[in-house]
Amino acid sequence: MAGRRLPALRSAVAGVLAVALVTLLGACSAGEGGAGVSEGVIYVSLPLSGSVAGDGQDAADGAELALAEAGGEVAGVELRMELLDDAKGLASYPGQADGSGGELRWDEVITGDNARAATEDAAAIAYLGDLDSGATRTSLPITNEAGLPQVSPASAAMDLVREPGSFNDPPEDFALGGDRTFIRVIPGDEAQAEAAAELARRERVRSVSIQADGSAFGEVLADGFERAAGEVGLRAQPASRSASPAGSAAAADALFLAGTPETLGGPVDDARLAIVPDAFIGPSGERLTSLPSRLARGRVAVTSAALDPSQLTDPGFEADFEAEYGRDPGRFAAYGYEAMSLILGSIDRAAIDGEVRREDLVAALFSTSERDSVLGAYSIDDDGQTTLRRLGSYQRTTGVGLRPGTPIELP
Repeated sequence: MAGRRLPALRSAVAGVLAVALVTLLGACSAGEGGAGVSEGVIYVSLPLSGSVAGDGQDAADGAELALAEAGGEVAGVELRMELLDDAKGLASYPGQADGSGGELRWDEVITGDNARAATEDAAAIAYLGDLDSGATRTSLPITNEAGLPQVSPASAAMDLVREPGSFNDPPEDFALGGDRTFIRVIPGDEAQAEAAAELARRERVRSVSIQADGSAFGEVLADGFERAAGEVGLRAQPASRSASPAGSAAAADALFLAGTPETLGGPVDDARLAIVPDAFIGPSGERLTSLPSRLARGRVAVTSAALDPSQLTDPGFEADFEAEYGRDPGRFAAYGYEAMSLILGSIDRAAIDGEVRREDLVAALFSTSERDSVLGAYSIDDDGQTTLRRLGSYQRTTGVGLRPGTPIELP
């Protein structure tokens, strides 16, 4: 596979020149005029700087690999990838907090600039990104208003696809153009909550104290876990957010911490994790690199929306990636690869006479059905969500480290 990689804009100078060029091209957008393009650009916006630069680079390399394998052309449409860093500005203030106890993972201004650069480029046919749900909340209103299809490899927040409190209404802030244009190839946060309940059942837990950290992510997880726990025969005990968790957790077999991974390293450690009687169940295993010392003495099992590369249905992906990049793929490499592959497969169905229009590509993306992929077979539902129900899990095996466990297959 050596020698097949397509050129990607990796240097800061090239990135500045590219943005300047698309600005000069102006507002003649393929989404606005309805004209097809025969030479299309797929913009890729991911964190290549900051605390999750490794995850962003993995997803970017996966996307690049998929495009290279297609030879840079699909159904007569010539394609190239424009790689942009949505965390570039973080280099000037490393370590700045994001409000949840963790380090900022994306830059709001840069992310907005990336989305505008894509929408103002008449040749832009799709936008792949962003990694973090917060970044996608910034880019999606811009791309949607321009009718530019956006495919995320990892943004799992439910408010990106559904108005809060609704089962099928599109979120107003992210459907400014009138129609849905957002797709994601990773299961949403609600699926991770269900997976956590299944993981608790697998750990033979009978009762769980639910501790939410107050974030929107935490609320979705807490509500979803409570519903799913009842369905698998667990007793869930939601704890008061204002009261000490000791009372409810002490009587439970396990603690489920519904919140961001950063919460595990914060002051919540002494207040909550020290009282875990037997087991701990948590979310977002792909972002956990260590665990509090007190937590390590009990059983630990965490879910991950992203499968570990060793758990993929296509065992050849790891070898292909390593041959191309000289390293093992991280957890988001396959999701970047599939996000690009989904775009390319949809272009193949949408293109007519070697040209493709944004609106036709959106329709093709949403018509995806029983697609065979490196992640497994899936369809895209009316909300733009993948129907994949296979999530990752991690268990503590030795010391304080986490190791991939058996994937969780949801019904």
